[in-house]
Amino acid sequence: MKAIVLTDHFGQGGAERVASLIVNGLSAIEGNEVHVCVFEDSNNYNMQKDRIVFHLLTDSKRGHLTNAWLKIRNLANVIKQTKADVIFSFGPIMAGYVYLAKKLSGCKSLKVIDSERNDPRKEPVEEWKKKVRKYCYNRADILVCQTQMAVDLLRNQYGVKTKAVIIPNPITPNLPEWNGQHSKDIITAARLTEQKNLPMLINAFEKLHRDFPEYRLIIYGEGELRVSLTSMIKDKNMSNSILLPGFAKNIHEVMKNAFMYVSSSDYEGISNSMLESLGIGLPIVCTDCPVGGARMYIKDGENGLLTPVGDKDALYRAMKRMIEEEGLATKCSVASRAINQLLTLEKIMSKWIELV
Repeated sequence: MKAIVLTDHFGQGGAERVASLIVNGLSAIEGNEVHVCVFEDSNNYNMQKDRIVFHLLTDSKRGHLTNAWLKIRNLANVIKQTKADVIFSFGPIMAGYVYLAKKLSGCKSLKVIDSERNDPRKEPVEEWKKKVRKYCYNRADILVCQTQMAVDLLRNQYGVKTKAVIIPNPITPNLPEWNGQHSKDIITAARLTEQKNLPMLINAFEKLHRDFPEYRLIIYGEGELRVSLTSMIKDKNMSNSILLPGFAKNIHEVMKNAFMYVSSSDYEGISNSMLESLGIGLPIVCTDCPVGGARMYIKDGENGLLTPVGDKDALYRAMKRMIEEEGLATKCSVASRAINQLLTLEKIMSKWIELV
């Protein structure tokens, strides 16, 4: 099988991580030829480069419109030259490029598998982009979603009728086991964007810090809100207690040695950091956000704690409970590691491969 995987980059992000796992899974199968097409030349994920062919579709020296055309034209050329059987894309913007490139290539037999990775009500924002999403998704062969809620929203609210299948994210194999029972670090790992509602987390931690001044909040990741978050932390005189160290390549080791993971997102597909926290056994507090991924895998009070979206006080109370309630952190840790058998890479990859 000849396959193309299209994504923006492999810098950071949940969709990009899943794309990297699909690339590795497909390339490990004897006889497969895997081509990876990207718009930015960055890679923070461990991919078997000797088994795949990379194509950078854009030119950093060109303007926006020129690069948009290069993305379409160069992707069409890859489709034609490889005589690919299938192309995987992640998100509505990528679906648009695939649709146009397939048209330009003239390769009618190319099978298109698009994937929705977020809450379709939130992204994209512009109405015209939502119309483009509907048009392109309805011309794909298969649409992959992460939750039933995402399928229902696309069906009932946005008129997407393409055959949809639900494939959750896989757990990274061979995760370490939690060893942070005595740590005083509360961590999160996320893009520094509005979606993650990190100001709420900072405000909730500020309140928690009055009760437990020995604890620190460490926010791993990069994004457009770095400057405003840094200023917010400085204004609160908490620069020694709330840290922004950037992207961590050894995040699993960091998780293993932390006391608690907190996700404050307003919406998610299925958060990879949430899944990895569960797999490591790191006690977790997470907002019960749409499109339902947290609720699928966290049973409140059993393997983690769920809080309402946007509720700073509830987030504070949940973090405080995880610290104060005797045995709760250990109980959640033991129960959460069952997810390692539920979402193995082999099981999830077999679902993707079955599509083609």
